[in-house]
Amino acid sequence: MKKIFLILFASLMLVSCSSTDKIERESHSFNYAGTLAPLEMSIWMYGTHTLTTENGSFYAVKSDAIDLNEYNNKSVEIQGNLIEGYPVDSGPEYLDVKAIKVMEN
Repeated sequence: MKKIFLILFASLMLVSCSSTDKIERESHSFNYAGTLAPLEMSIWMYGTHTLTTENGSFYAVKSDAIDLNEYNNKSVEIQGNLIEGYPVDSGPEYLDVKAIKVMEN
């Protein structure tokens, strides 16, 4: 009986931890505007594009849902999430783009 209780308790702890992680990741959503450009040579090894904001902030970006090449060298507004575990190798923060729109000039 104690073993069953311990197994159930451990299972509940695992489920609650994974739910908390999901909530925490979702709280890192963002909405930034800037110029999107294809990633060229870099010292870090992540991202397919970069986003440079008007104030000079610089981000590595990627998207599994959107072809970012359609927005190369355009002013855009992006929505998505910060990817945990970054920056690395002296690189920028890493953003996963979920939605994008071209800004009117």
